[in-house]
Amino acid sequence: MNKRINGFLKKFNKELKTGLLSMLVLLAIDSDVEPSYGYGIIKNLESSSKGKLKFPEGTIYPILSSLSNKKLLESYWGDPQGGPRRKYYKLTADGKEALLLCHGDWLAFYEVTNDVIEKLGVKK
Repeated sequence: MNKRINGFLKKFNKELKTGLLSMLVLLAIDSDVEPSYGYGIIKNLESSSKGKLKFPEGTIYPILSSLSNKKLLESYWGDPQGGPRRKYYKLTADGKEALLLCHGDWLAFYEVTNDVIEKLGVKK
């Protein structure tokens, strides 16, 4: 693969994943029965994707920080029994609304994208 194609793919994948990862993090926190913390969120997403989504541990914290700064998450420190102190996250009311709206936007975009791909096809 040449440098131009490689550069295009890197940029495409980065742009595609940026918003989706934020939505998936909100979804993972919303769906957790247990209180959510960074490493637990990573494991929840990895297991929910049957191992297809892999997150280096440092990837999740900027997303959590950004969502917290936007007041979509609340965080608090907790001391689990027998474990290290952890920062836990939960969705705010705005976070729940943002998740619903993101999900709706994603479904609409997914549907339109698939329609266009089916109509136009990808030629080899």
